[in-house]
Amino acid sequence: YIQLENGKFTIQESAWDSDSKANKRISTVESYGIKGLKGNIVKADLGTKGTWFRARFGEFSTLEEAHQKAAELRGKENMKLAMLFMSLLMFA
Repeated sequence: YIQLENGKFTIQESAWDSDSKANKRISTVESYGIKGLKGNIVKADLGTKGTWFRARFGEFSTLEEAHQKAAELRGKENMKLAMLFMSLLMFA
């Protein structure tokens, strides 16, 4: 979680070594339709580690609100993985 200059909080969900990978992740997360999780990319030059593209989601008034949305995202992703696993078992 990152506190923004405006005092609000955002979820820094992941960091990628390319802009296209970060955009793909944002599209995936936004496809879940979780209200308040609009994504944006923050470019970070990490010197010898290279340039990374941070995928951040939402602007929340409180840290607790950010925690709740992150938990909702984890729940959606866990459900998606469970459905994938079940479909693989059905065709194994």
